[in-house]
Amino acid sequence: MARFFLEHKNPREIAEKILHMGPEMVVVKLGEDGAAAYTKKISAMKPAFRVPIVDVIGAGDAFAAGFISSILRGLSLEEALEIGNAAGALVVTVRGDFENAPSLDDVKKFLAANRKEIGDLR
Repeated sequence: MARFFLEHKNPREIAEKILHMGPEMVVVKLGEDGAAAYTKKISAMKPAFRVPIVDVIGAGDAFAAGFISSILRGLSLEEALEIGNAAGALVVTVRGDFENAPSLDDVKKFLAANRKEIGDLR
């Protein structure tokens, strides 16, 4: 949606424009390409996980919950994006908006199964 409002298509340009408005961090979701996060000093991008898509409802909410909770726990942008992407991926594998809302344990297992080890996820 940001590309429509800001007249930019490049995620970095979108983020820079929004960062200039005052927030400390901007996350740009890239759909099947994953997500990117930007601050004025650093940026990170993580690809999406390839999973069978049944229903996309709730994926954005799951991504946001995984990303924000990771940042609040002090994880890096890369780790937060990875966890957000994993949470979103788990949600799209079933029909409905909350039926597969992943727990932290679910995300850990998914990441382990996909050989993505993230530090301490407490």
